[in-house]
Amino acid sequence: MAINKCKECGNKVSSHAKECPHCGVSSPVVTLGNLIWRISILFIVCFLVFSWVTSGNSIKKTSSNITNEPVIRVNIENILSDYKKNEIGADNKYKDHLIETSGTITSIKKDIMDKPYVTLSANNHFSIPEIQAYFNDSMNVVLGQLKNGSRLTVVCRIDGLMMNVLAKNCIIK
Repeated sequence: MAINKCKECGNKVSSHAKECPHCGVSSPVVTLGNLIWRISILFIVCFLVFSWVTSGNSIKKTSSNITNEPVIRVNIENILSDYKKNEIGADNKYKDHLIETSGTITSIKKDIMDKPYVTLSANNHFSIPEIQAYFNDSMNVVLGQLKNGSRLTVVCRIDGLMMNVLAKNCIIK
């Protein structure tokens, strides 16, 4: 039986004690197992929050606004190059704006929050960054018919760079 300090009052307490005899706090000693458990929970919560933020659930203009505002037509090589060269400059140019671009489909997937997306590159090869185009669930039937290596034209609202260029509320043109 080891003697440790109470996490609350700092007095000596047994590592097996259910509560501190001095201050009454329950589980007065933080064990390695407890610490690992707490860090694991924190990691999972952070991962879920990150996934939610990047999955298209942010409060932005929706695809219903697409017909009411101008669309910037941009070559996929240009937008990807702009983000590689200077993320801040590219955000100033594209973020929160509607863009229309065409690229080669490199993957068709769902993220951890079950949101469908398609990644587009300037060629058939995987590269970073790519455009990660998120779609509404209503597009699942259409997305299910797409093939890797095919060309796709989309209209999306750019949401910035998070490894890939995130494009939300996309529609297929």
